Amino acid sequence: MQTLLHNARVLTMNDTFDEYHCGWIVIEDGVILTVGQNEIPEVYKSADEVIDMNGDLIMPGMINTHCHMPMTLFRGLGEDVDDRLFRYILPLEREAITPEVVRVGANLAALEMMLGGVTTVADMYWFEYEIGRVLDVSGMRGIVGQSLADFNPPDHSTFDEGFAIVDDLRNEFCGNTRITASIAPHAPYSTGKKIMERVAKYAETYPEVKIQMHLAEMKTEMEWCEKNYKMRPIELAEKSGILQPGAIMAHCLEVNVEEITEPTIVTGKPLLMLSEGYNHVHADGKYVLDVLIFDAEMYPETSPTFNRNASYTVDGVNIDITLYNEEGLIHNYNGLTKDGFFSYDVLARETNQDGTLWMINNLYTVNIKASLDGQIVEKQIEFLAQASAYYYNHGDSSPSNNPAAFNIVYASFEKSLDVNPPVTTPEGLIFSPDGQKMFIVDNTGTQIEEFTLSIAWDIGTAIDSGSPYNVTDSGTNIEDIAFSDNGMKMFVVDRTGIKIMEYTLGTAYDVSTATYSGDSERLAVTAASTENPEDLAFNNQGTKLFVLENTDADSILEYSCTTGFDVSTCSHASSDFALTDSTNADAFEFSSDGTLLYVADPNGDDRILQYYLSTAWDVSTASLADTFDISAQESAARGLAFGNSGTKLYVTGTSDTVWQYDLDR
Repeated sequence: MQTLLHNARVLTMNDTFDEYHCGWIVIEDGVILTVGQNEIPEVYKSADEVIDMNGDLIMPGMINTHCHMPMTLFRGLGEDVDDRLFRYILPLEREAITPEVVRVGANLAALEMMLGGVTTVADMYWFEYEIGRVLDVSGMRGIVGQSLADFNPPDHSTFDEGFAIVDDLRNEFCGNTRITASIAPHAPYSTGKKIMERVAKYAETYPEVKIQMHLAEMKTEMEWCEKNYKMRPIELAEKSGILQPGAIMAHCLEVNVEEITEPTIVTGKPLLMLSEGYNHVHADGKYVLDVLIFDAEMYPETSPTFNRNASYTVDGVNIDITLYNEEGLIHNYNGLTKDGFFSYDVLARETNQDGTLWMINNLYTVNIKASLDGQIVEKQIEFLAQASAYYYNHGDSSPSNNPAAFNIVYASFEKSLDVNPPVTTPEGLIFSPDGQKMFIVDNTGTQIEEFTLSIAWDIGTAIDSGSPYNVTDSGTNIEDIAFSDNGMKMFVVDRTGIKIMEYTLGTAYDVSTATYSGDSERLAVTAASTENPEDLAFNNQGTKLFVLENTDADSILEYSCTTGFDVSTCSHASSDFALTDSTNADAFEFSSDGTLLYVADPNGDDRILQYYLSTAWDVSTASLADTFDISAQESAARGLAFGNSGTKLYVTGTSDTVWQYDLDR
């Protein structure tokens, strides 16, 4: 099939950008065969199709390098609203954007672009697969970018879900000659450095998937980058690896001349930087980094070593140190080398992160920049905080996402509740998961008392339910209780019988409905040489049981259970923990993720001991971290519990009182 278009004004994109005022074009099987002007060669006059253009313009299709096609439907809406993006557009998208809406808006946008001479578009939006399908049907070319953001967009609630959508987009258009899949982090402030780095690695893994992003588009973004990273957005993007060949950075309204010009060629003294940066915190709670700067031309060895006594070190080199956690910049420091040497040490309390201790399982990044006379050398070190006396639980592992959660460093006395009557000798203490029920073991009366709280976790609102459960299936020394994860089972420590008894509940967390499961469903803990069992706890799945042995040789014993929350299937695992820091301990508790252990030490200056577990739920890995003095309230702690996602601590003792402490700074 051959087509002749003639009597046209033709704009070319050849090397000289030739323009033909009386031009003609010959197209054969969809490919431009030749272009000319004035007289048409005879061989083309008999083409299958001849079209007189009547002087119209013919030019290559235009390219829209940044678009949100479905937003044609938002045209005219909220354009006079201050901060239109966050106050109007994003809430509207969460409410209204569906795959169907995206498809309709994309169809309208495609028609309008084609009418305007646009044949190729780079788009980034939500449900981007719908846009790719529209472009494919229309005959247009397109780069379709699945957007990623942290502001609860309409098609994903987590970044993992967003990356999965990118995977699907890549697979759907693999091999399509006109539609190219793209990954599109929305902006630095809506993704963050870690996600930008993840995007960069994704694009490196799948080089056919290009990157699109809003970058340096507004003043608030500049302020955000400065506050969190002490960088401008362009530098942040560069350090994250986003600025790859083929990447499209949209808007870029806040760039300066230096950011869009070629970098200056360094002509200063060539520097060689060596560092001894550690992947852990020192025993004194400091992170320490030592840096040596050498004259690279004078260094005699092919394999440089960290030698502070070398004669070829360089003085007066400016060293900039920036320390980041997963949330952004937390500390920066600078100085000059002396004898080529520079040392950086920092305590957690000297950073701007929340708290005074390093954060368990947080990745820390240290950037080192050495500069002298235009010569710049940079290096990056990462370390993952591991449990020790200088870390605290933080982040996703803490249900409250509160750095102070489960950290007794922040505990402060809040209020108390006298529970006598009905409780004369309070021992074990536990709450329902919603904080509206409190259960106390009465050691004297072998009763489990139930209290209702009109305000969750506030013992000042506790009222005795009047429906205790009398434990008649044991001796006279019941010490503590625990519940299964669904509240349908109750477990009681019988000190006299040296056993753990199991009960079924007709109603979850209603002890008045408890029924003894029988001797076949109990666990005798004498097999583990336990003489005085005082307390018990399970891991979250009930596959591990822990029993406190209260003798002159206090220990927390660990049992493995083949069936969760079935003590008859539990056996001693021999992964015990000797409580050498306490005497005759009466109670213990774990943080919700099993990385922290707490022990009530009634004979050790009336305190709560806090241990860190390097392996969650493995008491053999415990090491003492902190202590909390409760002597101003209680002389002998007998029970303890946490509540409200680890922001409340409760203690019982010989004073017939429940003490409530606040951990939420």
